[in-house]
Amino acid sequence: MLGFIVDAFVTEKNFSGNPAGVCLIPSDKTLSDDLMQNIASELKHSETAFVQILSSEEGVLSCSLRWFTPTTEVELCGHATLASAAALCFAKYWNPSAFSTVKFHTRYSGDLFVQAVDDHSFQMDFPLLPVEQIKESISEELLTALGLLREQVVYFGKTKFDIFICVQNQTVVEKLVPAFDMLLHIPGVGRGVVITSLANNTQDADFCSRFFAPWTGVSEDPATGSAHCSLGYYWSLQLGKSQLCGIQLSSRRGRVSVTVDSHKSRVKLGGETRVVFSGCFPFL
Repeated sequence: MLGFIVDAFVTEKNFSGNPAGVCLIPSDKTLSDDLMQNIASELKHSETAFVQILSSEEGVLSCSLRWFTPTTEVELCGHATLASAAALCFAKYWNPSAFSTVKFHTRYSGDLFVQAVDDHSFQMDFPLLPVEQIKESISEELLTALGLLREQVVYFGKTKFDIFICVQNQTVVEKLVPAFDMLLHIPGVGRGVVITSLANNTQDADFCSRFFAPWTGVSEDPATGSAHCSLGYYWSLQLGKSQLCGIQLSSRRGRVSVTVDSHKSRVKLGGETRVVFSGCFPFL
């Protein structure tokens, strides 16, 4: 079985974006849930994707796709989907000139479509995830755990998966130092916490963000595609535009292009990739 490490949503720097493991499962093999979880735990990336080619017809390559963190399976992951497309191209299983689109069948998020922009850049068609404002004020416990002051919070909401917080400016986002042991003891958060603000003029982006998810074994995710399904929803309303660019301010940095189609409740997420390692699992 072939395995890869792919950096997704990279910037111009090497070792930027979000590294994902990608395992290409042969068509005649079946991996148990326990084995996939053990492989993801061994690789220790925020997500490892497991891809199996199902068919190729009518210009579409169809594959199954599942995502695992080091501790659990997740319902949706953007960067590992982008990485999966890059791995399929790198391994010569997908030739975009022959098949314009990859359709990934997922267990929890329906069919996801990816198209190639060039050899290293891809665009994904994902569900748009609305943000709902939480009427109750943010708890002092959550503020303390995140390292936020109440006056720094502009908006407090939730998405299908996450707590969503908009703060005053990029400096607040950049300087956050959460207490992850405290966060783990806060109930009802869900998958993670998105912190966002307008980007400053030096980033060549519309908004910035960080994403914390210690509840799924990932303290800080470097570049989170699925969070941009909600970031795109929120900022397209705030800024009155459908085409945006987001910068994720982890230590690695990541860049995500976002195109919102509110009428279809879909969002297209684009980014560049780099395959940094390829190999095989000799015991499989």
